[in-house]
Amino acid sequence: MAVPDPHALNGHRADREAVTAALAAELADVVYALQVRPDARFVYLSRSIEDLLGYTPEDFYNDPAIGRGIVHPEDRPHFRVDLRSSASDTREFVARFIARDGRTVWTEHRARQVKYDDGQVVLYGAMRNVTEHRSAEAALVDEREQYRLISEHSQDVVLRSDAENRVEWASPSVTTVLGWTPESLIGREIPDIVHPDDVRAGYHAQQALLRGESQYAEGEARFITPTGEWRWMRVIGRVVMAPDGSLAGTVVELRDIQAEMATRAELEREIDHDALTGLAKRGLTLGRVQTALDRPDREGLALMCASVDGLVLINEAYTHTAGDRVLTVVAERLIQAVGDISRLGRVAGSEFLIVVDDVFTPEDVAARALELLAAARGPVLIGTHEIEVSISIGVARPDGGDAAELVRDATTAMRQASAKGHDRWEYLDAERANASRSRLAVQTSLRQALNEDHIRPWFQPVVNLSDSSLAGFEALVRWEGADGEVLEPSQFFDAAERSYLVTTLDRVILRRALDTLVDAESHLSLATNVSAPTLADAGFFAYVVDELERTGVSPSRLNLEVTETSLVDVSPAVRSGMRDLAALGITWWVDDFGTGYSSISHLRDLPVGGLKLDRSFTMGVASGDQRSIRVSQGLAGLARGLALRTVAEGVQGERDAAVLLGQGWTMAQGWYFGRATREMAWHPDPALLA
Repeated sequence: MAVPDPHALNGHRADREAVTAALAAELADVVYALQVRPDARFVYLSRSIEDLLGYTPEDFYNDPAIGRGIVHPEDRPHFRVDLRSSASDTREFVARFIARDGRTVWTEHRARQVKYDDGQVVLYGAMRNVTEHRSAEAALVDEREQYRLISEHSQDVVLRSDAENRVEWASPSVTTVLGWTPESLIGREIPDIVHPDDVRAGYHAQQALLRGESQYAEGEARFITPTGEWRWMRVIGRVVMAPDGSLAGTVVELRDIQAEMATRAELEREIDHDALTGLAKRGLTLGRVQTALDRPDREGLALMCASVDGLVLINEAYTHTAGDRVLTVVAERLIQAVGDISRLGRVAGSEFLIVVDDVFTPEDVAARALELLAAARGPVLIGTHEIEVSISIGVARPDGGDAAELVRDATTAMRQASAKGHDRWEYLDAERANASRSRLAVQTSLRQALNEDHIRPWFQPVVNLSDSSLAGFEALVRWEGADGEVLEPSQFFDAAERSYLVTTLDRVILRRALDTLVDAESHLSLATNVSAPTLADAGFFAYVVDELERTGVSPSRLNLEVTETSLVDVSPAVRSGMRDLAALGITWWVDDFGTGYSSISHLRDLPVGGLKLDRSFTMGVASGDQRSIRVSQGLAGLARGLALRTVAEGVQGERDAAVLLGQGWTMAQGWYFGRATREMAWHPDPALLA
């Protein structure tokens, strides 16, 4: 069938004859052209419409509301779906119209929908009067048979269920639309193939029908296919009552609206998203912030508010078009830095919100804020001019309020940052910001120190208590500044652990300490610390083996010290690695024993070969604290019973050493025996060896 140009169908154009000629082959009572988009109105009707419904074509042209009003109320849902359908092939459907004199006229339609490049959609169709045929058909078949006949020749799906919602019959079209065979659905309850989130609405609709509140229910729901895909369907259902007034079952008609829902989702996206940057607008962003706040695992949550510095001046100097260009570039840079567009939103002219949920410490927050500042910073080309762009960031943590309050706090912090200058960030709490800046500065300097070889091991002697002879050394980390200042771990180790630089520290100290041990007497041992992150590092165990092979040091001379906290939840891989090193002859020691999560099972299940008494207990022994003395004695007995080697830390006097020896501690270290020095050398007080 030839299709005329829809632009030639407006009003009373002369080429209506072309339309008539094109549709005459349908041999119907009425031919028509219905413009579906951009607005629904008839653009052509044959004169025979007056004989059918009592209206003239001009009535429809002059008043489009007539075209919408003549559809029978019960058929309007079906008719609207037919008009919205995106199918371009020929379709057939039946609809009832209300004539001018009030008569109900059954019409049968054969139509084809055509989309044009300019966006117009026109439905070309023919309809004929089938009122008498429908009346005769109604007299011949009962209601259920009518559904069966219609359904078998329809692209829609019809399901008939019993009073228990079990499918009794399914139209053949269910295979085309949903992929099920009719036989596979017989006996299944309809809710079984409906998305769990949509079942409740269907139940309430059915109850409303049973209460007589309406003759049919209409809605939308997702139905599952045999492949696990969910497809959106428009659902029209009505209940069937038995002669005694009880529920006999339900008849449900399903129409595929997957394409329509995709279009609707796109429209909703346009409503909720900023046209300039593509980011979520304020309302959607607030909802996402609230969702993050409602999660139980929000420990690492923070909200950052970023504002483009000097945007007003950019607008005034280069026009708002330039300002829009800057906003677009900044948005792209932030998206690239964050990696997840759903975590970003544009909430005001120059303001963006960023939701982060993996910043557990102030140092984490500082690092993330600096990362975003760096990402946004840089030139933006406006015509032939380059504008240097930067942002200011405010950070807020949840404090019991809702999303709006958290946004307020982040915005306030951003204003504080902006007031102090461009290209900076601020906590709402300045004290926390200063603390995190300080730690981040330490981390930055520590990285530089590692690169410049300023991290070195210092060696503290470990002495046999029985005869004060030298047993070995513990390698302690020291930061040797360029100015000669030497920093101890208390000044930088916390920052190292929070940034995982500690793994690099541990490796550097082990490597350099083994290099020094090569030249020491062969009976001396070396102890070095292994932090929790290093212990969990999959490559650490192989690194230890490689370093021993490189230096030629016997594994039996190496002691690896871990804290109790490091052993709380070791993985099977860590257990295996520890056992492999122990099998080579390396001894694992539990450092600071008694101060962490003490579990005797660690001593049973892990290849631990020695215990180190924490200096806090040693100080208690020295001061005569009875509890410390009893704990120290008990731990010594425990170690002796398990055949573990022992070292007491922090020994500062002869009396301490004597008491500890009497309790059963075999080795000790502390200022009494010697402080840590840069060289692996021991120069004891002669009185000690007397």
